[in-house]
Amino acid sequence: MEAAGSDLGNVTLIFDRGFDGKDNFEMAWKSPLKIVAAVKRNRKTVREVMDSVELEEFQKSYETSYGECYVYEGGKVDIGEHSWRVVLSYHDSTREKVREKMDEQEEEAEEVLTESLNRLERGGPGRPPTENSVREKLEKILGKRYHCLDWSLDPETKKLHWKWSEEWDRKYELAGILPIITDQKDWTPGRVAKTYFQRKDIEDMFHLTKKALIVPVEPPYVKEDHLIRAHLFLIFVGLLCYQHIKRNLPNTMTDADIKSAMKELDMVIATEDGSLQFKLANVNEETRPLLTAMNLEKYLPE
Repeated sequence: MEAAGSDLGNVTLIFDRGFDGKDNFEMAWKSPLKIVAAVKRNRKTVREVMDSVELEEFQKSYETSYGECYVYEGGKVDIGEHSWRVVLSYHDSTREKVREKMDEQEEEAEEVLTESLNRLERGGPGRPPTENSVREKLEKILGKRYHCLDWSLDPETKKLHWKWSEEWDRKYELAGILPIITDQKDWTPGRVAKTYFQRKDIEDMFHLTKKALIVPVEPPYVKEDHLIRAHLFLIFVGLLCYQHIKRNLPNTMTDADIKSAMKELDMVIATEDGSLQFKLANVNEETRPLLTAMNLEKYLPE
């Protein structure tokens, strides 16, 4: 970035939760770059902020095609030796999806427990449920939320008890809420959240490019330096090409529309009077907007 002439003090780097680590945040603090990064919800200082907030304290910030975004200014949290500003944010559609998933998990887990209790009480043929067999089913259903269910099984007395912990209720209440830390002091909470979530647009572009949207740059799993450089160069060229094409197309065309149109195109090369002639085949209603926007009519078949 410095070689390209960038003023690092005016650059903001965005990281997802995979960046969350004491050493990484220490390195980021020393850098002139500004940081916007998601952090794990189970960090003690972050968790304290989340446990103290009420849902009605969130303010609507902006609206997107995938839901309204709400934000909350959480003050400062200590990470390592420094204090970072924390903003809590969620999209209502994402929050609803997480809650629907938790509802499904709760229903499925209680079905397993009820069925196991019924089998214990009625006896009969077949192997009776054991603590291990019930646990395996519950862990598969609940995943990382398994610890939120308190249950016990006593085969001798044929008793099976369970209840959902307060943590389950709190997780349900805080469903979809993401803590974001930053050293941007003057930004509004809405701008912090919007900047973080904009990284999805960049990730989508990389996904499209790696899937051979422009040039075939599927990961070749190379290890030598000059091959890695060549691979990254192709990816970068692909991203530039895609951005150039997308900006010339109508806003009504989605990424999926553009990808589909490119797959439809087929170049036909013929020789006429000793010279090469290039023409495009498979021209239809799907591909024509792409050709028109890029002024490629001269390559259309007569």
